[in-house]
Amino acid sequence: ILFFMPFSARAFDNKFVLEEGQDELVLNSGISYLEDPDGRFTLDEVREIAKQGMFKPSQQQLLNFTYTDSTYWFYTRLENSEILATQRYLEIGYPLLDYLDIYLDYSFREAVVFQTGDKRPFDSRPINHNRFIIPLELQPLESVQVLIRLKTNSLTQLPLTLWTHEALLEKTHKEQLVQGSYFGLMLTLLFINLLIYLYIRDNNYLRYVLLIFTIILFQASISGYFFQFVW
Repeated sequence: ILFFMPFSARAFDNKFVLEEGQDELVLNSGISYLEDPDGRFTLDEVREIAKQGMFKPSQQQLLNFTYTDSTYWFYTRLENSEILATQRYLEIGYPLLDYLDIYLDYSFREAVVFQTGDKRPFDSRPINHNRFIIPLELQPLESVQVLIRLKTNSLTQLPLTLWTHEALLEKTHKEQLVQGSYFGLMLTLLFINLLIYLYIRDNNYLRYVLLIFTIILFQASISGYFFQFVW
């Protein structure tokens, strides 16, 4: 047991090393989490728990805890292996999370805190985006401890990806092109059937128009665009 303990500690170290040319880094597998059933843990308590290695390592490709009343904490470390500063963006890819608190404890600087979520004003997001994008700037050979507190009434999942600026812009551009085409086609279909209904007064077309409208509302809500542009 004593022989295998050091190897187990390294296996669940939760440290991700950032290297040049690493445009996309998925953080789900290997990150650690802590369930807080009553939501009573303070930040200092959680930091101490993380320091003692008492977070549970995750082996999931997508951090998913279904529907729960518990608060969840997530922990990982990022380290810049380059001799140049690097700018990265942490994407939390599920827009329907109620309360998200992100704590960045840098090794060379003061900690940075972001408090956002879809129960808070949209301006609480550091970057104007339909998902949650958190900027991280690491100095040469600097590391940062990332603590995330999540409390939500929706599905408790936390897809985490780290992007470079160029890769994030390219991904966002492609997604907006696809989503814009989808919404454009659906709105065209809605207006055509609305005109048909106004012309022939068949209630079946009105029901179809209402169906299309609810589908648009649903898709715009789960993708985060309604919260960004309407709510």
